[in-house]
Formats: sequence, structure tokens, C-alpha cells
Amino acid sequence: MASIGESMKYIFAFDLSISCVGIAIFDTIGNLVEVLSIKTNPKQTHGERLRQIGDKFCDLRYQYNTSTIVIERAFSLHNISTQVLYRVHGLTNYLFYDCTQVYYAPTTIKKAITGTGKADKEEVKRIILKEHFPDATFKNTDESDAVAIGLTYFIDKKII
Repeated sequence: MASIGESMKYIFAFDLSISCVGIAIFDTIGNLVEVLSIKTNPKQTHGERLRQIGDKFCDLRYQYNTSTIVIERAFSLHNISTQVLYRVHGLTNYLFYDCTQVYYAPTTIKKAITGTGKADKEEVKRIILKEHFPDATFKNTDESDAVAIGLTYFIDKKII
């Protein structure tokens, strides 16, 4: 059985985290197709949470013919949480090994959307809704961040 989006290609943008992964799915010309998040249970082990994330990624890959993934570059804040975040990045790199993988620094994302690398999450979200995707709804900041990450890709590649 062929996947639903086999003939069309899609671009996934990820705001990666062990607690809640934000995902924005775009077509290749920058239309926002779907926004969702994967919230994990903090009472579960890291392995269980990684499996939940990985299983959902596999489901999405089956549903959408993924050509490119766009990810916010990880940054070091606290040693343990940084190590766990890199596990999520490794899982993502592995599951999307055959896709083009593009990384952007957080300041690059903020600057692409708002014009300044020092904008806060609410300002980024406000501009996304006002100037790019007024009909979008976000359940959390992870989802709006994922859209910002994807939008940065389309701005950078001069598609939008």
C-alpha cells in the first residue's frame, strides 16, 4: 500500500525536545499543511519517551513523503538536559537519514521572522499569525516555534 502523500514532497520543521516536540509540515512551496506536537510523560524513562517520539515520526513519514527536515540548532544550557536533547536530535537524524537536514540557530530564526535576533517567542508567534499564516492555531509554543523554524527555511531559500 502506498503512502498518502507519495507523489508530493513535504518539508518537516521540528522544535525538538524530550518533553514536547513541535512539528510543522509544509509543502515544497511553503504552504502550511499541518501543525502538531508530541507531548511525552515526564514520569516515563527517556527511552520510553524517545520511543513515543520515534513512533510518531515513523507514522508521519508514512503519511507524508518527506524530502527535507528543518531543525533548530541545539544549544547548551544545563548539562543533563542538553545531553537528553541531543538524544532527540540523534533519533531525528537517524529516522530521517535519507532526507536533506537543515539546521538554523535560534537567533537566525528570530531574525528571519522578526528582523531581530533578540525577539521573544510571543513576538515571533505574533508576526507568523499576522503576516504569514493568519488561520494557524497553536496549542503551545513548541508548535509556533516549529512553524517559525520552517518559515525560516522558506525565507532563507527565497521561496517565500
